[in-house]
Amino acid sequence: AEEYPETRPDVAGAFIRRHDNSLFVDETKDGFVLGKNEDGSFSVSNTTGNIHEVVVTHETAVYVDLTFNNIDEAVSEGKLVQDLRPGSIDEVGDLSFVRAWGEMRGDRLIASVVIYTRPPVLNR
Repeated sequence: AEEYPETRPDVAGAFIRRHDNSLFVDETKDGFVLGKNEDGSFSVSNTTGNIHEVVVTHETAVYVDLTFNNIDEAVSEGKLVQDLRPGSIDEVGDLSFVRAWGEMRGDRLIASVVIYTRPPVLNR
């Protein structure tokens, strides 16, 4: 998608929590793995434990990645076509994957772009 930055994200990982206009993200290098716990709840693994604060300002471009919502429509001529749409940090929740670009200040990222996936729909 045109909106997707050409560089690797400055922060990528599993959403942990939100406080005001900050998203807290547990860093991962290669995506995360969902696991089902004995009690039926789900947990995230393959994270590094490095928590980063992603600060979203009024200048931050926020997108939701809908590419895998309908995989049949996402494939065109044998290629995966990314589907990014305007999003809101209000939609980011447990089991969401967050990628962000911007200016790092310690463990804080002042985000210029945030792309997230919504939590997956899982049948129990």
